[in-house]
Amino acid sequence: MKRVLLLWAMILLTSSQVGASQPALLTAEQRVEGVSIIWRQISEQFPIRDRVGVFKTRVDLTSQEVKKVSSDAEYYAALDRLVASLNDGHTFVMAPAGVGVGRSKPSVGVELVEGRPVVTWVRNDLAKDIPLGSSVVAVDGKEPFQIASERTLSVSASTANSRRDIAVSRILEGESGSLVTIDYITPLGEQRTKSLERGDAWPEGTKLVFLRGIEGKRTDFRTFDRGEISYFSARDFRDYSIYSAFAENLSAIRSSRAIIFDVRRNSGGNSRFGIEVLSHFLTAPTAVGATRKTSARIAAEESNLGKGFTGPIILVEKPQGVIQPRTESERISIPLVILTDHDTVSAAEDFVSFASALGAMRVGEDTAGSTGEMARVALPGGGTLFALIKWDKSATGDEFVGLGFRPHVPSSPTVSDLVGGRDTILTRGLEIARGLMR
Repeated sequence: MKRVLLLWAMILLTSSQVGASQPALLTAEQRVEGVSIIWRQISEQFPIRDRVGVFKTRVDLTSQEVKKVSSDAEYYAALDRLVASLNDGHTFVMAPAGVGVGRSKPSVGVELVEGRPVVTWVRNDLAKDIPLGSSVVAVDGKEPFQIASERTLSVSASTANSRRDIAVSRILEGESGSLVTIDYITPLGEQRTKSLERGDAWPEGTKLVFLRGIEGKRTDFRTFDRGEISYFSARDFRDYSIYSAFAENLSAIRSSRAIIFDVRRNSGGNSRFGIEVLSHFLTAPTAVGATRKTSARIAAEESNLGKGFTGPIILVEKPQGVIQPRTESERISIPLVILTDHDTVSAAEDFVSFASALGAMRVGEDTAGSTGEMARVALPGGGTLFALIKWDKSATGDEFVGLGFRPHVPSSPTVSDLVGGRDTILTRGLEIARGLMR
């Protein structure tokens, strides 16, 4: 049940925006070897096998491409595009430190809201000039979605939703120290233009402010309707403190008639902590789900050296185990509602999987559709390949990797609600919870 934390939808990954001025330190032979290293890892251990054949064609093309690049930044951009073609959010390339890959931003963040690029975070000293909720209409004179389209080929993501969201979030990126000019419309309808430096230094005492209120706390517990509805949010499952924060409120939760779990913007971690929370809601032993690994991966795990597998590579499916219910004094028997969005990913999706097996109603947006464990493989020059080695089925037996969990009750935020401090998805979740109590 262990999961590797997927850090904020690959914000640190490489990009097709590269610095051509940087000299190439790797030889052509080293660059080709890096492509070969990626191929060996994917061909032997990547569990979604129907993607491997097409990937080999791209590997062959990339091997020829990297012989001709003029900088290490261009090389890692080519690797980024190659690995992104696997369409898996847990398989990506991290460029080595010092290789400028054009991923620097100004102190302004953009996200897709209601189908348009919207400023959702900004450094507080810039917030007056660039108000939260402003709609970006041009970047350096170009249409934002044209820029996002150019970024898409370098985005490692498992679903179209995640790929589109990440690409839009990258439209302000470029070389550190360069200027970017943003044309935008404020929430009050005023058209403005602002030039900012990418990678600008933060003045002392400044901080980021966010349009979405849910970023403020790692965990949060509240009650609604005079205690009849409990609410617990978690923005990651990194360690045991998440379960501890839930357990501190067991008495209040046991007194309520429904509970809302909020795993929006949850970047994952270790699924064990989320499963431990949900074990309080079991009435009988419940299977976690199934996982699939290649026979080569299983052989590597069982070998002290992790090498030497020579047999045919097949996919092996195994159960992930069964969770036992709590004692009667710790058991909670109330309806579950779970809030999700496109940034619900990895161990958070394992949480959604198990909650769904317990009958939880999902409210909000599709999840990211990306979970599993990753191998970490060294690449020439100090870079790293992170590659999926485990492909899971949900606790209900459904496939969700590459698809995401779809909500039973779809709901998405509006710009006006966000600017006004209203939580569209939570409001809908409360409506559903009240209906379940009847």
